[in-house]
Amino acid sequence: MTRYDDLSASEFAQGFPTEEAISTLRDELFFQRAVQAYLWSLPAINIWAMKEGSEKQFGSGYNVLPTWQNRIDAKTLVTTPNFDVVYAMGYLDLDEHGPLVVEAPSGVLGMFDDFWQRPIEGPTIDGHTWKGDVGLAGPDAGEGGTFILLPPDYDGPNPESGYVYRSRTRNVFLFWRAFFSDPHDLTPAVDKLESTVIYPLGGKDRALAMNFPHASGVECNMLFPSDGTYFEMLDRFIQNEAVDRSDLDLRGFLHTIGIEKGTSFTPDENDRELLDKAARTAFKISKVTVTHLLALEPGGTYYDGLRWVNTFAGENTEFQSSETFTNLEQRTAFFTAAY
Repeated sequence: MTRYDDLSASEFAQGFPTEEAISTLRDELFFQRAVQAYLWSLPAINIWAMKEGSEKQFGSGYNVLPTWQNRIDAKTLVTTPNFDVVYAMGYLDLDEHGPLVVEAPSGVLGMFDDFWQRPIEGPTIDGHTWKGDVGLAGPDAGEGGTFILLPPDYDGPNPESGYVYRSRTRNVFLFWRAFFSDPHDLTPAVDKLESTVIYPLGGKDRALAMNFPHASGVECNMLFPSDGTYFEMLDRFIQNEAVDRSDLDLRGFLHTIGIEKGTSFTPDENDRELLDKAARTAFKISKVTVTHLLALEPGGTYYDGLRWVNTFAGENTEFQSSETFTNLEQRTAFFTAAY
């Protein structure tokens, strides 16, 4: 019999499960919830792994903005690195520091994402609501400008100046790209990135001095795990982040495997083994989603009959282009292959 035959044939006596059935089906539920929790949380743990990897190597704080001064290289382990721009990536905690002001330089192509990697909603100007974009594609049109990041529970007065963006998570990902005309002289691009200024709202005079650690050539692992340590990282994310009520059903999956905000994550030896197997399985499922399932989804290939896969199928940052459901195949594929 197959594994599924075994599960469906689990023995019940007079309508009640035997001890063997209880153990088998409980472990199966735990395993299934863990696999789905892994796949559901990929957008968050992808970015959380970047934050932890960066802060371990370069330090933490709103004033720390690592810059890949010689372009990114193989020393930096991260999803979707490109060699044709100069990067700067920062991680801003709006709970620890309160609302933050970002004085963005001119000429960058940047964005603000929350920690589910959703572009943060900004101001509505002339009927258009800006989401995430900063710089060349943003409301400042590449001229540079003052951006104000508000946490999800902010109830203070609305800032009277600057472009106001309200995050749905306490953490915000700041991502700048700068361009160069001469690959042998990246100084102008680096100088542009390093003119960024970040400080607490109303606290510019007492702000920490900006720090731009140079990241090119420095070994830094910013990838999410594919084994049981994934769930330890997921627990750290859950403990740190705000609760979004729209996530309560999926957080029920986390509760089953022992992850709950405000509660210690202490799996026993049996559960830890199941979590490791679930993570390894989910990671492989995510790869199959990229290589075989995505092409079956709307917009999953660029051309009919040819397997040029579009990892941003649907071209919707919430993966809800159907307007009736979240396409989890598109979402899983994107956050496995990219960020």
